Parts: sequence; C-alpha cells; structure tokens
Amino acid sequence: MDFVKIEHRNRFVRITLSNPEKLNVLSRPVLEELSQVLERIESNPAYLVAVLTGEGKAFAAGADISEMQRFSPDEARDFARYGQKVLSRIEASRIVTIAAVNGWTPKRLIRMAW
Repeated sequence: MDFVKIEHRNRFVRITLSNPEKLNVLSRPVLEELSQVLERIESNPAYLVAVLTGEGKAFAAGADISEMQRFSPDEARDFARYGQKVLSRIEASRIVTIAAVNGWTPKRLIRMAW
C-alpha cells in the first residue's frame, strides 16, 4: 500500500492516510486503498476500535482537485459517489472509528464525523 498505512495492536487498529506531500488528499487511489483496509479490518472479528489519522501537517485536504480537473461530468459524479461510499462504510462499520484530526482539514470533513 502506498497511501494508507495500517498498524494494529490487540483489538486496536491505527489507519494513517500517508500522502503528506499532497496533504493527504482523497484521490481515487487513496480511497481505493482505504476501502481495502476497511474490508480487511472489518473481516477480522478481533478488531474493535480504529483510529483514523493523517501523516504530516494535514489530516486530509479533501478531494484531489488536480485529479478531478480531468474528469468528465459522469466521471466526477462516479468519483463523488465512490468517495461517499467509502466514507459511509466507516460510519456503518461495526468497528468504532475515531478520527484523530491532526492538522488542517476542511470543515466539511469534520462535520461528516459528527
């Protein structure tokens, strides 16, 4: 995995968005890796709690606008839906997920956590 790190100890998992040069933007590759990590930890009944954080000076800067500039309207809609699907998966998970918001993040991402 290139953009999402996972560490575990006993029943706890730490998920770290790890693309600090780009402020941990939520690009398609990042969302895909995050989805894979969520699938992996949800399938392990030993895990009860996850802490989601970001590496560097930002938690997550939101969607990757430079990636989105190349999207057609349909691709942009599909990307937005996919991002929402991944974030909704966190919300619906049996695993209690805590966002350790370190550094900068858009208010919209913080509101979604509440």
